[in-house]
Formats: sequence, C-alpha cells, structure tokens
Amino acid sequence: MGSQQGDRHPKARDLPTGPGLGVRGLARCSAGFPYWSLSPSSWGGLLDGVLALRIEAIRLDVPWERHERAPGVFDWGNWRPELALERLLSLARARGLLVWVRPGPWIGPPFPNGGIPSRVLQAEEVRAIGPSGRDLRFPSPTSSRLADEVRHWLRAVVERVAPHAYPLGPVVGLLVGETVPAPAPWPGGGLDYSPQAKGFLTRYLSVKYGEAGPPFAPVEGSSTPAPLTREIERVEAGEVARRLTVGWAAEIRSEVHPGLPLVAEIADHPQGSGGDPVASRSLCDGITLIPPRDGALDYTGLRLLGLRAAGLAPGTGVGAIAATRSTEGGGAALDLATSTAVLAMSGVRALDLRSVVNVREEAGFDAPLEPTGELSETGLRLQELLRLLDAIDHSNLERRADCMLLSNRENGRLREGRSACGSLPPGLGSARALGLLRVVPGPGDGLDLPELDHDIVFDALFDGLRRAGISFVVSEASLSEEALEAARVIFLVSFQRMSRPLAQRLFEWVDRGGTLVVGPRVPEWDWAGGSLGLRLPVQLKDRFGSVRLRNLVLEEAEVFAGGEPVIETEDGVLAVAMPFGGGRIVRFGFRFPFDAVERDAEAVAWIVTRLAHAAEIGARYPTSDPCVETELHESPVRRFLFLANPLPVDRSISVALAPGEALREVRGRAEHVRAGEQFVVPSATVLVRELVRL
Repeated sequence: MGSQQGDRHPKARDLPTGPGLGVRGLARCSAGFPYWSLSPSSWGGLLDGVLALRIEAIRLDVPWERHERAPGVFDWGNWRPELALERLLSLARARGLLVWVRPGPWIGPPFPNGGIPSRVLQAEEVRAIGPSGRDLRFPSPTSSRLADEVRHWLRAVVERVAPHAYPLGPVVGLLVGETVPAPAPWPGGGLDYSPQAKGFLTRYLSVKYGEAGPPFAPVEGSSTPAPLTREIERVEAGEVARRLTVGWAAEIRSEVHPGLPLVAEIADHPQGSGGDPVASRSLCDGITLIPPRDGALDYTGLRLLGLRAAGLAPGTGVGAIAATRSTEGGGAALDLATSTAVLAMSGVRALDLRSVVNVREEAGFDAPLEPTGELSETGLRLQELLRLLDAIDHSNLERRADCMLLSNRENGRLREGRSACGSLPPGLGSARALGLLRVVPGPGDGLDLPELDHDIVFDALFDGLRRAGISFVVSEASLSEEALEAARVIFLVSFQRMSRPLAQRLFEWVDRGGTLVVGPRVPEWDWAGGSLGLRLPVQLKDRFGSVRLRNLVLEEAEVFAGGEPVIETEDGVLAVAMPFGGGRIVRFGFRFPFDAVERDAEAVAWIVTRLAHAAEIGARYPTSDPCVETELHESPVRRFLFLANPLPVDRSISVALAPGEALREVRGRAEHVRAGEQFVVPSATVLVRELVRL
C-alpha cells in the first residue's frame, strides 16, 4: 500500500507546507470528486481542471456499498479500475492537490442507501423501528451488529489511506459524519424506537444527566410521544448517532495514524435543528456544518449558515454547497459562485462544494467542471471568484463582528451547562457530556416552551441586524469560554426560564464588563422552578396586549419605569438600558409579530438600531440602500468591503465612507469610488472592494 509518486504534471504545484494545513487544509475551497462514477482515463484531465479552478483540495466520498465485493472484502481497483483509490491519490499528489477522505458510513445522495450495503440494512438486528412499530429505511445507530460492520469498514479505509497521509502524500484528514441520517424534523430524519435503541438511550441519559435526571422519561412502548418530548429526543438520539461514529473513527485513527486530523460533519439547519457543533468539538479536530438538501437554498439561509460557522473555530467549514434554487424576494436563482461568495462574506474560511464534476448521479446540482474536464459557465464564474479571494488573501483576513446573536434553544434542542457529569459509555468516545437542563413540560403551566416563540424573535433580530448594517456573528448557547470572553455585545432571545449554568455564565460575563441585549423577558427561574435571584434596577410599569410602532404591531408589550429609556412610544418605554455590575443590560419587553420583516422591514431595522446604539455599537459602512449589505474584512495592513445584493434586481448605491477614504476594485481597472458616488451592485451578486486612503 505504499505511496506512488506518479508522473509530475506541467501544471502541478508543490504540496503546501506550514500552519495552513491540518484542519485548515480545507481552507478557501475544496470540492467532491466522484471517482467511482468517472472513467479512470478521465481522472488526470479532471484534476487538471481542479487546478485551473484554483481549488486547493478534493474531497473523496468513499462509498462502502461500491467498494464491498463480499461481506468484509473490499475492492480497491483489483476488479473495477474506477475504484483504484490509491492510484487517484497518487495523481493528486503529483499535482500538488490536497485530499480529504470521507468514508461515511452514511454518504447520502446520490446513493439510495446512503452508501451502506443493502445486506447491512436488511439485517434484522440492524434495522431501526419507528414509533408505529414498522421498520425504517435506515439502520439503528445502537445496533451492535452495525457497530462491528462500521468499525471494520472504517478501519479498512483508514489503513488504505494512512500511507498517503501528509506530508508523504496528499491526504490531510478524515471527514466523518453520522452512521445514519441525523434524527431531525426535516425530511429523511426520524427516530429509532427499537428495543436496543431505547435501552441505549436510557443508559446514555442516566450518565449524561446523573442524579438530576433527564428532562423527560424514556419512551415506553411504541406510542407517539408528546411534541415537546419528541423534539428533545431528536437531539439526544442525534448526538448518540454522531458521537458513536466519530468515536469509532477517533479510536481507529489513534491506532492506525494518530496524527491524521479528524473533522466531524454536523447536520445544520437555518432553524437551528440538528446537533450542537460546540458540544461535538471535543470529539475531533474540527467541524464542518452540512446543510440538509433544502436547508440553505436562499440568501438568508446561506447567511445564517455562514455566520454560524464563522462563530466557531477557525478550522470550521461549510460543506455540500450547491447552486441554490431561489432567494427571498423573487425566486431568482443564486448560482454556485454567488453562494460561495455569500459564505465567504459571512466569514467562512473553509468551503466545500458538493461536487466538482457534473455527472449524471449529481443531476440537479451545478458543478464547475464538465465530465470532459472543461470549465462550465459556473466554473468560469467560480474561477474568477477564487482568484479574487486569493488576491485579497481571504483565509488570513479577520471578519469584523461587533456583536453576537445567541440562539438559546434550551427548551428542547440545545442543552446548556458546561459542568461535567461523568464519563460516557465506551461507545460514545472520550468526550464528557454537557451539563444538566431540566425541562418541565405540561399544558397550562405558563412556561414559554414553544420553539416558535424563540424562532420569531430570533428571525426578527437576525433580519434587523442585517438591514441595520451592524456586523454580527451567530452562535449557540453552548459557545466556548474563549468565544464568550471575546464578545463585546450579545443579543439573546430569552423568556422566563433558563438553566442555572447558562444564567451564571452570561451574567458573570456582564458583570465583567459585557453588554447583554435581552428580551422579550429577562429569565427569572431555572427549569426546576427555582429563582435565579437577578435583581435589576428597573420596574414593570404596565403591560399591553399589543403596541403599534409605525406599521408594526408589537405583542405582549411591557412598559418600564427606571433605567435609561431606549425605545419610547406614546404608550411608554418599551426598552431600557441599566448598569449591572461592571457591564450593562439592555432589556426589551415585547414580541415581534410572526411576519415582522414582511410587515415593516424599516421598523424592525429601527428597533434593532436603537437597541444596538444603547450597547454603543452602530452600522459599519452602511449603504444608501438598506437592502445591500456590507461586511468588513481586515488584516493589519489592508481592509476589504464585501457588498451583497440578495434581491433579483440591480441596486444603485453609495457607501458612507470616512473622509479621505475610497473603494477600489481589487482586480480590473482599479477605479476609485469616493463617498457619495453611486455605483451598481448587480442582482444576486457579491462584490469585493478594497478600502484605501486617498
């Protein structure tokens, strides 16, 4: 299995060295290379096309079902030349291309079984069982038979590619996801109610929550659980599925090649469903967020995905990027180059295209290369974009983020609390569980439990920050201590209850000098009903069912006395700022209507602007048209402004520049645009301009 050098190609480049490798080897751009669907005679020409695109790395999805010739016996090109994985690695090495290996076991499309052999799925002791008692189409992640099969497959792949690991070869790491589709509300997700799964989940919860007990009782029988219980179960079962596979891969990696980086793929979604990437970070060296097939198909979804990734570790990436089908405001498609630019603008340094080659099995997704090796129209646009990102050294720029929008989904989907509660069962790997969270379900108890309440306020704040031109990042409630300390201002969606660990972390951070913008309520109790004991220098003066602000009807509005007024209407003060220890709290006491942005986008932006000004932050390089967004990226010596027009029509704008500043084209005629001068941002496009002093 030794590495073969292969003939050096005229266009080849040396394998890069230095700190940009390892997990950062995915930096700038990589793309899937479906070798098993391509003639081996075409590999060389297609890899030359990858070089022409300026893509640094290819991702090899290694499908178990294609390589298995008999149970436990694998074909590495001895029978079918299109499966000669090591020959492909040698061709990549000769061209200076890096390689990420993705062994699954769940690969997903284009394989009907996700890449898992049918014989494994059909085994009775492997099949998952739904709440109705019927077999599901995917396996149970807790099956001991499946565990043995997956371990054998992962070991075979790791042993095959280990001799080609960097620096002797091109392989810079492994990408590992779930054994099965992550349990989730979107299509393809589901819960396993097989006896072994229920038993395993019960043991997992007893360790995770310890004496505090889980936030719900494990499901008995096959009846459908209550909606709240079901949503919590999705998260717990999803963590089990991910931790099992990543734990197995980490175990095999440590035995075969301890230095080979391991990156976990986390299913993400604009609504925040799926796994907690911060919690999974302890299992591996990096994270790649993977949107479901319909999870980030518009501009808003891409921005949210990108901002979430930008708030994680520098090695974090976004994978499975394909051309989108629609955008907010008109249905015009965002092509692959624009989607990639939106993510780069959002601060993502690691971008991974679904496929570099447009083959029949990938139909419906744009790819930059044709099967002939020629650049497609998509490829030409992407080539120019990657050239531009190289020219500004994008992976080494810091994106300016003045505040953080925190998604707090304690009531079901994300648990917070960093306290360790003991070692996990051996099958779950070496990571320690997150702290406890008590949820008290039940009708009529007055708790703000519905996820919908959180989503409506979060979406309004997200769109308001965008339209107000305020730079921000999105993170989960389990953000690291380092990320928390780096934040100046945090926007937090909160209601009456919060776990004690999260409340303690946040309010201690405020006491040390941070500014917390919180609403519609400040939490008063923990999930077990105990008082959090927060004493704020503000009093509730009155409460209204609704208050009109311009064309916006704010719901369940509270009017305050005391503190510094931030938002005032004829009904009274709806938001106040107050000192809290060494920092301050900005509190708003109202809920946005469901379609707040559609009703009055300017009013939403005005509200968020007032809240942000109270936290001493404002817009950075706003445009004359609030629909065109800007993001500032900078190094110690250069600054670049990304400008995005998500709408299906061109927009003519000017940018509020400082005296003596101008915008200059990075490539082309290097024309300057000064303060007050108009220029056009084409529809569904992201532009990049350098900020210079005249």
